[in-house]
Amino acid sequence: MKKKSRWFKWQVGGFLTLILSLILNTIRTDPAFAIAQQKAS
Repeated sequence: MKKKSRWFKWQVGGFLTLILSLILNTIRTDPAFAIAQQKAS
């Protein structure tokens, strides 16, 4: 039972990391974000 619980935590952690990286990648490649970044710097 404990092994399954640990494996489940790893799956959830990996899944959240994947979603977060996809969201960040989408924001980074968004032209509007690039324009806002240029204005800020």
